[in-house]
Amino acid sequence: MSSQVCEKGEMDVESRKALPLHVVKVTRNRKSSEIRSRRQITRAELVLGAIILFLFTKLYTPTTSTTKAESEYFTCHAPPPSLLIDHKIDPAVFRADIQWTESMLKGILAGTNDYGEAAEAISVSVFLPTGEPIYETGFGKLRANESESPAVDGDSIYRMASVTKMFTAAQLMLQKQQGSLGLDEDVSTILDNFEPSRQGWKFPGEKQIITPRQLLSHMSGLMRDPPYNMSFSAPDTIPSRSQIMQMLRETPAVMSSYMTPVYSNVGFDIAGWVSEKVASTPYADLIVRDVFKPLGMSSSSFATSPSTIDRVVVPKAPYSEWADTYFYDLNPSGGMYSSASDLRRFGQTLLDPAPNPDIGGPFDPSPGSFLTKQSVREWLKPMHVFDDGLLSVGMPWEIFTVPIGKRRMSLYAKGGTLPAFHTMFGVDPEREFGFALLISGEPSNSTAMGIRIAKRFAKTVDEERRKILSREYAGTYVHGTDTMAKLEVIDGTLALTSATLDGMDLFDTFHLGEGDEGGVALWATAETGVYRLAIGRPPSQPFLGCMHVFASIDGIHLNGYPVDLIILDGQTMKIGAANITLTKEQSHKQHNEALTASQQGSIAQWYSSLTCKACRYL
Repeated sequence: MSSQVCEKGEMDVESRKALPLHVVKVTRNRKSSEIRSRRQITRAELVLGAIILFLFTKLYTPTTSTTKAESEYFTCHAPPPSLLIDHKIDPAVFRADIQWTESMLKGILAGTNDYGEAAEAISVSVFLPTGEPIYETGFGKLRANESESPAVDGDSIYRMASVTKMFTAAQLMLQKQQGSLGLDEDVSTILDNFEPSRQGWKFPGEKQIITPRQLLSHMSGLMRDPPYNMSFSAPDTIPSRSQIMQMLRETPAVMSSYMTPVYSNVGFDIAGWVSEKVASTPYADLIVRDVFKPLGMSSSSFATSPSTIDRVVVPKAPYSEWADTYFYDLNPSGGMYSSASDLRRFGQTLLDPAPNPDIGGPFDPSPGSFLTKQSVREWLKPMHVFDDGLLSVGMPWEIFTVPIGKRRMSLYAKGGTLPAFHTMFGVDPEREFGFALLISGEPSNSTAMGIRIAKRFAKTVDEERRKILSREYAGTYVHGTDTMAKLEVIDGTLALTSATLDGMDLFDTFHLGEGDEGGVALWATAETGVYRLAIGRPPSQPFLGCMHVFASIDGIHLNGYPVDLIILDGQTMKIGAANITLTKEQSHKQHNEALTASQQGSIAQWYSSLTCKACRYL
């Protein structure tokens, strides 16, 4: 094979001009005479390059097979792109979902379905990343004991119970983002008198460092609740901070940290005390200042006030006292009040966070936001996966895996329960929608109700996302007369289903799409229109899941670009490794007339680079 081709970085002047400036690297002291002219390559060299890529995609392909049921269960689905921030959905498409939801909620209010005794009041909100809610309303009485009580709506105020934990975690994520708190710091270096017992229930326990991350994910192993008397009326006595610290010194932990999660209200109270110590501001004031006010959550607080008391939901006796009970030092684990409309505002900032501020500068959140995109991505991640395959735990997310057609939904949710108050909040970051469900009265399974609502709306969201992908990106892209690529939407995923480069069928040559329903999925990145081709061959043992893609993305670079990188803008497809731009078929004629001679010759240059890689590997 010619040594001219195998020398790194060599290409002719015209091809170098066609590359982006950041790709062209000019070596000092290199004479222009050393840049050799491009030559024609042989079919054998093309096949050699194909063999290299083919072997690369085979790295994680085992040889045994499995059942069809296993194959469907373990199918790897590409992460979808963000679509609904820039593309609006007509609310009318959700009409049937809204009717179904209203029927279910009215049945819960009447006690005529499978959720137990009748509810007294229900408020609900279903929302997308921006704009007005898809559906936001209420059913039932604001004050259950009054015959002439006004009806509830999206602005009615309920006790949040453990949904409060979501806001405690948000505050610590904000402090981490601002640089004032590390999630892996030793809490004992922040809080005075925090000295959890090292004594086990049978033997002395190991020395452990308790961190904010453990507290927010129920991974600290600390006790669930302080042992105070809880009655069906308001708590007799809410323990103080010093009493809880004393209990922690005297009571063995449930288990060691970072083992199986143990739900801990005490852990979240400690997390809230950490946040206020770091900020030198009382916890409730801190949440109002840093979260409620920036998001316009005017119905949210930790105590009733003259401005909100007329909108507070009051259940029947003997539970009515819970509508106006202050939680003092236990506010971080369950003391909050809020409304469905306020929870919608919070959910929308998770689905459409603020841009990242300049590195090193003071944090100045943009209006309507408080966490950056990076902070939200870090926050919406599991910390522990239970072996049922259905539930994972985050900070403090209860992440439910819910089947939706051939795909699954990871619902990042938080539920809460106090006597006569039942709450459920959830967002699906991939589908970009969420909901809030608030109930007063007897029905306690708000989690099941919320998941059913999410499943119903998710199917319509999936169909609308498919339409957007089909309209914006699907189609045939061409370059010249013998180079083309076809994109289709398969089960909601944008996929490359056919490709020819300089007359060579890439699917036949590289065996692309085998076992993947005939297409190569496009994996979305954080950048709009930037995708990676999932060229790793699907394993015949599907319990390996996404391993074949995870391990093969960004595997080979040519011309300064990854081979699997594709950039789409709705009308063109840019393949940097080949240094070509393909145009959607309907506008190809005009585009083709504007092609320069150097662009027409870039395909052969890419083949030369591919062959150069091949000769080095062999």
